[in-house]
Amino acid sequence: MKDSSAFSVAAGRALTTGRVRSVDIAALARRHAPLVAVVLVALGLGFVHLSRYPQTWFDEGIYLNVSRNVVERHEYFARSADGTRDYALVVGVGPTVLLPVALALRLGGMSLEAARFVPVLYLAVATGLMFGVTRRLFGTRAA
Repeated sequence: MKDSSAFSVAAGRALTTGRVRSVDIAALARRHAPLVAVVLVALGLGFVHLSRYPQTWFDEGIYLNVSRNVVERHEYFARSADGTRDYALVVGVGPTVLLPVALALRLGGMSLEAARFVPVLYLAVATGLMFGVTRRLFGTRAA
C-alpha cells in the first residue's frame, strides 16, 4: 500500500507541476557507443564478400530451397528434382531462420546476397547481446 500511494503522489506532482525528468543524451551516447561500435563492426565484417564467402555448401542449398518454395509456392517443404515434397531431417533449421530468409528473398529478389542478409543480422544481434552480457558481468573493459 505504501509504495503504490508514494507512486501516485509522485505521479500527481509530476502531472501538476508539468516537470519531466530530463535525459542526458550525451551520457547515454557515451554509455552505448562501444555497443554500437561492436555491432557496426560485426555488420561490416558480415557483409564483406557476402555472395562469395563463405562458399556455398549443400545444406545452404537445401535451406534456400525451402525458403524459395515458401515465396513461390507458399509451401514449407523441400522440393526434390522429381517433384516430391519432403520435410526431412535435413531441413532442421526451422522457421526462425527459413521464414525471415523467405521474406528477404521476396523483398530482395532470389539471390544469395538477399538470403544471407538474415544470418548477418542475426550475427549482429548475437554480437550485441554477447557484448552487453559481458559488459554487465565483467565490466566495459572486459567486453
